[in-house]
Amino acid sequence: MPEQAAAVGSAAATGEFPKVYRTTRLAAGQLIFPQQLIFDAHHVLTRKRKFPLWWIVHEESIPYAKIGSVSLKRGLMYSTVEIENTGGVDPIVFKGIGNQQALEVRDLIERMTRGPE
Repeated sequence: MPEQAAAVGSAAATGEFPKVYRTTRLAAGQLIFPQQLIFDAHHVLTRKRKFPLWWIVHEESIPYAKIGSVSLKRGLMYSTVEIENTGGVDPIVFKGIGNQQALEVRDLIERMTRGPE
């Protein structure tokens, strides 16, 4: 746990947080409100809105210490990032992110869960 705190502290000192990724509007069900994946100093948060109930926001978060694995499903232009927690219930699924951004997301999560070496 102290290793993770040092990693978070160094990332926060460089101004890396909060970091926000958005899906493409071309993904199914995201034409008006793209899904967001937000990284802060302590957890990963996903935020979804759906039309026509745009005032209702569905948020899920996983602390870095509880992240079990990250998997990528890469397509020609867009990827799906799946973040599973150690409890094994309802992973965060982030569909329609660009391939380069998906690699950045995976690397950021791996760095935050691994801690300093």
